[in-house]
This record gives sequence, C-alpha cells and structure tokens, in this order.
Amino acid sequence: MAQFLVDEDLPRSLARDLRDIGLAAEDVRDVGLRGTPDSEIWKHVVSNGLTLISGDLGLGNELKFPRRGQQGLVLVRFPTEVPAQAIKSAIVRALDHLTEAELSGAIIIVEPGRLRRRGPASS
Repeated sequence: MAQFLVDEDLPRSLARDLRDIGLAAEDVRDVGLRGTPDSEIWKHVVSNGLTLISGDLGLGNELKFPRRGQQGLVLVRFPTEVPAQAIKSAIVRALDHLTEAELSGAIIIVEPGRLRRRGPASS
C-alpha cells in the first residue's frame, strides 16, 4: 500500500482526510520536518519509500529530485483563491482511484477538473 507524506504548503488536515479513506498518510509537521529544506524532505521520502504530496512545483525537477528509488510525487496545482476544502477533496478523489503501480516513480499532477500523469522516469 502506498504511503503518503503531505508537504507543509498544503492543509494539515489533508493527511487525516487521506487516512479517513484508508490511505497511510502523515504530514511533514507531524514527523518533525516543518521548515525543512526540500532536499531533506526528498531524502526522507526516498529513504522511507513514501509518495510526497506537495504544491511546490520545483519538486517536479527530475534533475534535482530524481525519481529513482522514489515511490511517486503528487503535485497540486490550484489557483490560490480556491478554498482549501475543494483542493483537499480533489486530492482525495484522485488518490482514492490511483493504484500503487500508477503512482510508483511517477509525477501525478492534480489540477482543477483534471489529473495528469508523467513517468515513471527512465532509470
């Protein structure tokens, strides 16, 4: 089963919402990674076999953050005026329908009204 780590640029309650539908999820603020640089969060994600959920588009840079050995990345792209509840609902719906194989090594992009998948990256 995929395990998720929610970045601090998303609502803290997202991890709880994911757990409510049976997914394993924690928030960076609850595992002692608040304010940690992206490179350190990435090391944590890779070493623990987690899928990171973030609004930080810089994490999609595969040269800086290679997918090798990483379970997946979910990038959230919503305008800032979209309410947090609508963003959380879109993420929960998307992840509820993706398999672990679809996530593995891929970048999943969640946007208003659509879901895109890139990857997995070649080794």
